[in-house]
Amino acid sequence: GGFEEGRSEGFSKGKNDGFNDGFNDGFSKGHNDGFNDGFSKGHNDGFNDGFSKGHNDGFNDGTEQINQLNILLAKAGRTDDILKAAGDKLFQDALLKEFHLK
Repeated sequence: GGFEEGRSEGFSKGKNDGFNDGFNDGFSKGHNDGFNDGFSKGHNDGFNDGFSKGHNDGFNDGTEQINQLNILLAKAGRTDDILKAAGDKLFQDALLKEFHLK
């Protein structure tokens, strides 16, 4: 009778509520963890890739500028200025401006 119906309804409701709660909690946690992990990894990878590319591009551009400056100074017979610029950043900057490389 009533006890059996109550037990059956209680069991069915408990099973459904438990499944729904577990599913919703698991989905929410999985979604949040996945989003946070993905965002963090994407942010870090993007930053690291961008930093590395920017660093390398800047280094290569700077090297190319100095190479061009050295060639122009050598062609102008100013080899002493090449040596001086290698040890004097301010002098090097002035030469880069003089030759319109900066």
